[in-house]
Amino acid sequence: MTRVLAPLIGLFAKATEVEEREVAGLLCPPPSSELGDFAFPCFVLAKRLRKSPAQIAVELAERVSSDDTIVSAVAVGPYVNVRLRRAPFIGTLLEEVRNQGEGFGSSSSGVGKCVVLDFSSPNMAKPFHVGHLSSTIIGGSLSRLFAYQGYRVVRINHLGDWGTPVGQQITAFKRWGNRTELDKHPIAHMVDLYQRFHREKAENPGLEEEAREWFRKLESGDREAREFWEHIRAVSIQELNRAYARLNVEFDAYLGEAFYEGMLQETIEEVQKAGITEVSDGALIVPLDSKGIKTPLILRKSDGSTIYATRDIAAARYRAENYRFNLCLYVVAHDQELHFRQLFATLELMGYDWAERCVHVQFGHVHGMSTRKGGAILLDELLDRATEKVRETVMANQVLFRDVPAAEIDEVCEAVGVGAVIFGTLNHRRTKDVEFSWDNALNFNGETGPYVQYAHARLCSILRKAGDEPRGEVNVNFLTHDAEWALVKELARFPGVVEEACGQYEPSCVARYAVDVARAFTVFYDQCRVLGEEPELSAARLSLVNTTRVVISSALHLLCMKTPERM
Repeated sequence: MTRVLAPLIGLFAKATEVEEREVAGLLCPPPSSELGDFAFPCFVLAKRLRKSPAQIAVELAERVSSDDTIVSAVAVGPYVNVRLRRAPFIGTLLEEVRNQGEGFGSSSSGVGKCVVLDFSSPNMAKPFHVGHLSSTIIGGSLSRLFAYQGYRVVRINHLGDWGTPVGQQITAFKRWGNRTELDKHPIAHMVDLYQRFHREKAENPGLEEEAREWFRKLESGDREAREFWEHIRAVSIQELNRAYARLNVEFDAYLGEAFYEGMLQETIEEVQKAGITEVSDGALIVPLDSKGIKTPLILRKSDGSTIYATRDIAAARYRAENYRFNLCLYVVAHDQELHFRQLFATLELMGYDWAERCVHVQFGHVHGMSTRKGGAILLDELLDRATEKVRETVMANQVLFRDVPAAEIDEVCEAVGVGAVIFGTLNHRRTKDVEFSWDNALNFNGETGPYVQYAHARLCSILRKAGDEPRGEVNVNFLTHDAEWALVKELARFPGVVEEACGQYEPSCVARYAVDVARAFTVFYDQCRVLGEEPELSAARLSLVNTTRVVISSALHLLCMKTPERM
């Protein structure tokens, strides 16, 4: 818990006999600042105390109003609205951020615990397209959020690197491939060959059997097939890492479908030992009616082959055994909801207590990121387009980027363009389907990434002009302006926002918060002159500016965004 809100949280916890953690989650800003600084809803106490929330609010307001930190406590319907003494609150905030720096907002609540995140998971030998973007960005942000709370985070890329398509790729290369072209442009060449395979098989049905034979060779350890597969997998990961670097996302392990291939027979035997399987039309299935799921999980098809559900069971068992996770999060689109319900239900029927710690972090679709013909746009094309649109905006606006040295223009355009795409993906509830708009995403005055990044750059500019960021204590009694107080209250919310984002697996909490802070800073910037005032007032405001810079920088970091210091 942050020291800033600790006195207020402790006060209400003592007065209500509610746990401090619960109080921290209930305190919120009132609808208008005219009503107070913080509001406490009394609904949760009604059943316990057998009184109406409004009556409880009256009694509670009287109980807390005598505390030294409170200026006033007023019951308004079912809420207690409180006004705080500003100077002590501001002083504690500035001191805490000064002492903790970029660690402000972090916590040790996850120390000794492990979170496994399964996200992104594209296919081998195929270019990275925007269909994988949401999973990658949401997973990347959640990874940072949990690490910020002290968790050991294991980031896994469940690469699609096995199955019939691999046999098709080998067949296509053996028939039409060019080694020189493969070395120069491995992914593009393999895509061309893969597409040709599917065109040619209409005229030559024997290609499918040839592909199956190559995959059988790969499964049996054929040296030629294995060497080709290892090469294509390696160059695929190399290409993916380049794409992930642009998105500021990293992985701890590429444990794809092939990794679990040797575990499948044992996995099937373990499911059978649990006594939950049946044979239906030659297929081995797990009926899930007892879990309220009408569609059974297929463990092994009638032809003896396995499907990805079997591999997912093997993967879950491997992760539980090797990482001893407290949470295993699968960041996958909502289209796969049934699959994960089946998977988790099967794990529960197998008797694994950790099955309840597996969570499908589902998300909706982002529309508007396609080619003119309606096809999926490649990631590089999308990010290049975003960067170029930023450059066009800058060229048309004499104010933007005027502080950026010519040698750094490309780097800043990339940071802002990529940031616009990331923020445009994260600034809404993840379960919603949304329409992506270039005009909205790249608006420097809206609820966008560029707006927040621009606020950060302005903060850095003020500090540069001041000569150095303020150090040591300042006289907070000089910070009496309402715009200063509004900004301070926003900054104090940061630790709670991070905790909320982790608890709901919802990076949008941080994205929306970053916009709120940027807005509060803009009002402060417009109404409160920082430089050129009386020395003590300037020093106090500079301390507030630096505190704001730290918080916005941390919020952008948690969203996998870069923080340009000049724009």
